[in-house]
Amino acid sequence: MTDKNPPLTTPNLEGKRQHYLTERARLTNALITRDNLIKAKIQAEKEAEKHKGVWESILLKNNGMESIESEQAIFSATSASNKISRLTGLIDELAITLLNIRATLSPVAFNYREAYLALSKDIADTTLDDFIRGPLDALKPEIGRVIGLYNVAGLSKKEATNKISNAIIAACNQGWGINDIANNLPPALEVDVMTSIKDAPSPAQLSKAKNNKAYRLSLALGQEPFDRSYESRM
Repeated sequence: MTDKNPPLTTPNLEGKRQHYLTERARLTNALITRDNLIKAKIQAEKEAEKHKGVWESILLKNNGMESIESEQAIFSATSASNKISRLTGLIDELAITLLNIRATLSPVAFNYREAYLALSKDIADTTLDDFIRGPLDALKPEIGRVIGLYNVAGLSKKEATNKISNAIIAACNQGWGINDIANNLPPALEVDVMTSIKDAPSPAQLSKAKNNKAYRLSLALGQEPFDRSYESRM
């Protein structure tokens, strides 16, 4: 058997995990800001609707004469209108920022997942090697005897080996669950890793957006859907 089990994490994996968590936190904070700006814009639109036509009505009521009431009405209407315009600009700017964050996050998440899968494979390979050198090695005489019996029964060595392999695999599949190997795995990947990989513009879309402002904004605002295929990230 091997003298030492592989570590359940490595500096490489942990470094990629921390990089991912940092970029993911940037996205989360930007999304919170965007949602708050959208709420503020909705409230401003409600205010603008409430003041719509009020100034005109006051002027007509006062025979076209301005008054403190009419000045307050026009100030409130103008203020709401200006707020909507400025909030729209902020939301568009933040959409571009979010687009850039997603574009940065996607390959970071991809590299983190690849490092996780690579380490998991190393652990599985080591475990298999331990099994071959340990319990399976002790079973070799019995397996050889069964192969011999099947040879006498008319099966080729390959047919006998396949039959035994299938029987062992079927038996093993009935006797284990994910909880049985939990202590041999790296800490689980965060549930949003695959979403982070896919929820971003593809390299082709980013290339087009680089020199096309209208397309970039359309992509940022979700009017142009992302190419979410996993293959486009590879």
